[in-house]
Amino acid sequence: MSETKVMKLNNGEMYYSDTGEGIVLVFLHGLGCDGCMFLQQITAFQHQYRIICPDLLGNGKSSILKVSVKQVIEEQAAAVIALLDNLNIREAVFCGTSYGGIVCQHIAVSYSNYVKGLVLADTFSDTTIHSIKELLNKMTISASLWLYYCHGLLKWSVKSQYKGYPEAQSYMETIMGNLRSRKVVLQRRAINHINYTEQIGRLKMPILLLVGSRYDLLVNYMKRIHQVLPSSQIKVIEDSFDPSNMVRPDKYNQLLLEFLNASI
Repeated sequence: MSETKVMKLNNGEMYYSDTGEGIVLVFLHGLGCDGCMFLQQITAFQHQYRIICPDLLGNGKSSILKVSVKQVIEEQAAAVIALLDNLNIREAVFCGTSYGGIVCQHIAVSYSNYVKGLVLADTFSDTTIHSIKELLNKMTISASLWLYYCHGLLKWSVKSQYKGYPEAQSYMETIMGNLRSRKVVLQRRAINHINYTEQIGRLKMPILLLVGSRYDLLVNYMKRIHQVLPSSQIKVIEDSFDPSNMVRPDKYNQLLLEFLNASI
């Protein structure tokens, strides 16, 4: 991976990596994670593309978020766009996994002129309740926010969850052991306010939707996005779950490359 760089912002600093040359791919990571989440994508694509992997504000090495819950995602998206402006990048393919997919959607609807293509993995576009299962899931998440302060318990949980996927397991254990808990909770609360479903239905750029087969709820969420984006492609990755780019990097990379070759 290329050397980590830093960009000064009015409200702090954003850390990022910048590798390769060509069409720009911007990868945005999951909740509490950092740009290192995409090491396997950097390795796979750096000889054909320019790969930008920032640590979103409030995550990794980047500065803390100093805004209200409702401003969190806009603040993170604006910082990513500021980074591209600083690097004289006028358009890119945005690839977001999980929480990063939410930030990518915000960028796509608010800064669409920067978006050459959109790849959303293991994410969702709104938190509207459509079923009892979704209601129970939302209630469980809201009731368990305190778990983000229990690093030992989180490490044990991900060690079990990612058993059989050693690279993902090692990375997630490290992340959970060093979690910026207060900022993660702030971002998790911000998710409760999102609703991009109607807005993304107006997007015109090529869009690829990827989701792991092992999480039925996320599969349903991604199919809901596909319903409002009938021209998008949706691919279910077998034996995978969030984050699919780490759990099944072989299949994720294959589907991403096919999309880039055919549509970008």
